[in-house]
Amino acid sequence: MKKYWGILSAILVAVTLTGCGNHNQSKSSDTKKVTTHKVAKTSNKKKAKKTTKKTTISVTSTAFSNRQFIASAGEFYSGVFFKGNQFIWKYTAPTTTNSDGSSSNDDKFFILQGTYKYLASSKILTLNINNQSKTYTGKALQLDKYQYQSVSAPAIASTLQFKVSDESGTTVLQPMSKSLGNEIAEANKNGKDDPNLTYDNVISKYSVQKVDSSMQQVKKGISSAAEFQDFIVHNMDNPNPDLELTSVANDGKDYDIYDSGDTTSDTPQKTVKAKYTLHVNNPIGGSEKYFLGDDDNIYWSPEQQTHNWLEEGMSTQYHQLYNL
Repeated sequence: MKKYWGILSAILVAVTLTGCGNHNQSKSSDTKKVTTHKVAKTSNKKKAKKTTKKTTISVTSTAFSNRQFIASAGEFYSGVFFKGNQFIWKYTAPTTTNSDGSSSNDDKFFILQGTYKYLASSKILTLNINNQSKTYTGKALQLDKYQYQSVSAPAIASTLQFKVSDESGTTVLQPMSKSLGNEIAEANKNGKDDPNLTYDNVISKYSVQKVDSSMQQVKKGISSAAEFQDFIVHNMDNPNPDLELTSVANDGKDYDIYDSGDTTSDTPQKTVKAKYTLHVNNPIGGSEKYFLGDDDNIYWSPEQQTHNWLEEGMSTQYHQLYNL
């Protein structure tokens, strides 16, 4: 009997040891699985961390928003106007010479539009030009009415730079290109000086599209005898429907011009070549002669007189009409 219980005890010990071994193997296997899972999570966290480090660098600026810089005052102002990251530059400047090299009293005019950026560290303002008008030449007041005498293709680079400085409390933009003239000073702070000098008002009247679509070339004076006749008839002090136009001629004759009202002197002030001459028989005032000189002035004389004088009123009207 003791032998039987000894054998049974041995069997139970063996079974127990086997069960413990299987349990340990199971625990070891589970531990390995958990460890593998943790490594995968650590790898995912590293990837997410790298993604959050990416940033976007802005290429524009709003540092000058709602500020205006004027180059010159007067009826035809010139300046740069900002709003948000946008700008419009209404540029006008004297043209010292004509295309043929002769002296000129005209101005050149163009419009630039685009975005800008400002680097405070270097105090450099950069205008990125996205759109620009043609370059127009003419008198300032003429250009302001969308009229020009000559036009050329745009000739401005894609970017322009200014050095920003402070002079006696006023911010000044100094063009870094000599071709753009002198400095432009800040004006119209908070719109108190002139409420019309704002980005919105300027762009509504002088956008590139508006200027290029509205500009018209003005005629440089009368170009035919028929035009001259029409001008004289409509600008006489007392036009008469019964007056007789005896002749209109492209005579090209030289006429001596005297001081106004001088009927006795034999010494003329100057001699003028006539472009067009009109002879008029007026029933209420006798016959008269009018001619347009090659100096773009209008002269007249009674037919019985050998003297010719400047017709001041008509000359003034002529200059105003043709912006001479």
